[in-house]
Amino acid sequence: IGIISVVFLMIVIAIARPSPKKRMVNNNKNGRPVLTTAIRNNVHTFRILQITDLHLGEAEDESRGTVQDTKSYQSLHAVITATRHNIDLIVLSGDQLSASRMHGNSTAYQRQLSAKMESYQIPWCIIFGNHDDAPEADKPIITNNYKAARQELASVDQSFPHSLTQIGPESVHGVSNYVLNVQKQGGEEVLQLLFLDTGGGSTPKALEPSQQIWWGQFRSPNIPGVLIEHIPVPEFGFERDACVGDNLDGGFDAIRKDFGLLSSLDENVALVLVGHMHGSDYCCPYSASLSLCFGRHTGYGGYEGLKDRGARVYEFDFGKSGSIFSWKSHVQLESGVVTNEYVPK
Repeated sequence: IGIISVVFLMIVIAIARPSPKKRMVNNNKNGRPVLTTAIRNNVHTFRILQITDLHLGEAEDESRGTVQDTKSYQSLHAVITATRHNIDLIVLSGDQLSASRMHGNSTAYQRQLSAKMESYQIPWCIIFGNHDDAPEADKPIITNNYKAARQELASVDQSFPHSLTQIGPESVHGVSNYVLNVQKQGGEEVLQLLFLDTGGGSTPKALEPSQQIWWGQFRSPNIPGVLIEHIPVPEFGFERDACVGDNLDGGFDAIRKDFGLLSSLDENVALVLVGHMHGSDYCCPYSASLSLCFGRHTGYGGYEGLKDRGARVYEFDFGKSGSIFSWKSHVQLESGVVTNEYVPK
């Protein structure tokens, strides 16, 4: 990263850095936060803020690159500040970086982003999109290990205490394949978050059978589940009468190869959430029990998409006993406006 760019961004981040009271979280034996429900209005709840498509580091050799990154960090700060007291986990759902426009220094950008996330003292995790490790045509960053770049970025993120990012098994396609379980107070698991790497960049853009096999080994079908990935599957179509949210794209770029993901899900998987499309933030019912949601474009890199940047919030409620499940979602704009509320029927 250029010296001027780094200095400028450090000043911006320092000015924007919050000074909250330290967030109290339970820790496991490895010192990482344990995800637990919070009691809000006498109800067990768990809430996720989805950040997507920051595209940091794009055009780093041009003045607009620094401007874009500055605005992306300001957008990130605005949506986290607006929701921070009601959020239990922040998910960065891919394309945090525009690695194809970098000169082999993507880990520096990842470290800067992870340091910013750590400043909020809220647990977070990342998955990878199709741009996070995309090599330049004349400067490939991968040699004989196509997973190496993603693993290196994930390791940088994992070096921060509030990161819950994991590196999936070597035998499974992609890198960001992992599971996070949410417990209610007392230790009973009430929600399962399953992350799938849809590839792109240095890895094939696909969902492979190895992921389906891995999924079956770790999925607990008796509790509600949420699937999180970057690129949508082909079923993410927009139906005006049923869907809620913006569809500026008018279409979407779906995964090229799919093992039949949606048909493989059990009936307790309530939601599949994705990023990737900068002009879409809609949620749609797919079946009586399953909904499909796009996150809201947060960053200022990549193609323009929706003019007003923001993030999507997911609110999961488990009742007073912690055994009744319902959820809803809305978009939190950078401007402070809350819009596009979706309540599954």
